[in-house]
Amino acid sequence: MSSVFGYFFKKKTIILMIKKPLAQIISETETCFPTIFSKEDVLLILNSIENEEIFIPEEKIEELKDELKEAIERMETDETVDFDSAEFGVKSGNEIILEDLVLHMNNIGDTIEKTLNDFFAK
Repeated sequence: MSSVFGYFFKKKTIILMIKKPLAQIISETETCFPTIFSKEDVLLILNSIENEEIFIPEEKIEELKDELKEAIERMETDETVDFDSAEFGVKSGNEIILEDLVLHMNNIGDTIEKTLNDFFAK
């Protein structure tokens, strides 16, 4: 799954950033072959764009947290946990303990990304 935006949290605020930084786009434009528009025309346009951060109010962040929590809770256990990876040990007093367990982070990440995309598409 891929999306147009990257998300990150900063001091209870979500900031949306375009995945490819403007400086990288400008650099790629400087090295590409010209088309109908000259590189200079494209660079002029790109340099006139301001990097914009979109701030989201705290109540919306709380709503997003709830949606993320619900989305993860709706996932089936076998979608999130690799039961075959479970490693157990025996503690003193014949107590069995879980020593290691692998999570399916790709599935969890996909669920989070879908929830974020749906939330910001509203």
